[in-house]
Amino acid sequence: MEIDVLEELVGIDSNVNVVNQMLPKGSTCTKKQKGSVKKIVSRKRKLVKILTNIATETLSDSVSQRLDQAQSLSRNKDLLENFYLLNKQAQTFLFMQLKQIHKSKMARRFTLDEKLMALLIMKQSPKSYKLLEKMFALPSKRTLNRLSEKVSIQPGLNPLIFEHISNTTKKWDTKQKLCTIVFDEVSLTPHLTFNEKDDIINGFVDIAGERKLKYCDHALVFMLRGICSPWRQSVAFYFCEGTVSAAELQCILKQIVPQVIRTGLIPLGLVCDQGSTFRTAIRRLREDTIRRRNIQGVHDDGSVNIADHDLSIFFDPPHLLKGLRNNFLNKDIIWEEKTASWKDIEFIFDLDSKLGHTRALPKLTAHHVDRQKIKKMKVSVAAQVFSARTAAMLKYTNALNYFHTANSDATMATTAEVVEFFDTLFDSVNGYPGGVQRGKLRRAVKQNSQHHTFWIEAI
Repeated sequence: MEIDVLEELVGIDSNVNVVNQMLPKGSTCTKKQKGSVKKIVSRKRKLVKILTNIATETLSDSVSQRLDQAQSLSRNKDLLENFYLLNKQAQTFLFMQLKQIHKSKMARRFTLDEKLMALLIMKQSPKSYKLLEKMFALPSKRTLNRLSEKVSIQPGLNPLIFEHISNTTKKWDTKQKLCTIVFDEVSLTPHLTFNEKDDIINGFVDIAGERKLKYCDHALVFMLRGICSPWRQSVAFYFCEGTVSAAELQCILKQIVPQVIRTGLIPLGLVCDQGSTFRTAIRRLREDTIRRRNIQGVHDDGSVNIADHDLSIFFDPPHLLKGLRNNFLNKDIIWEEKTASWKDIEFIFDLDSKLGHTRALPKLTAHHVDRQKIKKMKVSVAAQVFSARTAAMLKYTNALNYFHTANSDATMATTAEVVEFFDTLFDSVNGYPGGVQRGKLRRAVKQNSQHHTFWIEAI
């Protein structure tokens, strides 16, 4: 029986193509993916072979003999010491596999910790969880979905989330508590669903506790993100049609900021894109702040004041880069009384495209340069154009002054300076802890880093 269970655990017939059997019907995979799957299957077979040998050897043993063997293993100091070196999640996973190995799929029972760990894996990648479910003893998706349904989260502010944040951050130092409030809109497919637990129909507009009989096609999401620590936590969401109004966004911000401050966190800024509604709401908040500071005789530093707390405004750098590129397509840039033109970038791209496989700009395609084909919503497309390699190619072409018109000579050197500047500027505001590249500013800002000197020069 134990051998049958192990064979069922393998779930792969050696006479069948292992890759095709493990993949969903009608799907394909690359050679690299096939190689990875074959390695996993090979390791799994070796493990199951070892387990099968152990089961075969102990098949004729009595219960008392098995208990004696278990006790001898429990007295193995090396085994216990190595086991407790594992982190909590690894211990939970290992216990779960050992506990469920003799049970059929329908007879498995899981603890809350095991379900939460499996839910975390499934949320990271539902497609990968489908494969892992075949390889290991894990809760089914239906079980995990039922667990998720027990948590009732409605649009708006949820007191339980802020209570959890408050309890978690009690032992944090000041540096860990520094954060920003990030908000953006996410596109949704309009549809209605009935929530049996709460006896409510979801899918209508729901903003600040007011439900409207209109289909929602966007969700406005608010998230807290650590500045000095890599943590993040969503705190509120709202369903809207198209976008929320500026007045509604002002009202929501005035509700969220005090709640965040009560948890003990220290918000330093608001981060969003350049949506028209967002800009209007921020402009009105700035007007209210300036009016209040003028009455109090306080110097205005460009921030907004909400709930007696000053917050700086940051527009998302990737969106700024896209907006800059979109304007540069049809308008020239005046740079230190000189002109930079998009035509220079088109010229070096046409010149480079004729070089075949020896291109100097292999990453640039027509979707980067051609005004009719550019993917205007992708940040990577704009970042690859405003790069050090593009600036170097512009400088090189201008230095050669070969096959170039006299009209373009006056702008190409300036275009190279502009591209190089925006490449450095984007790197300086797009860094991350531990990201160190020689000669680049794409790393975390410190008190003595080169970012401060560059920003002063840029201003």
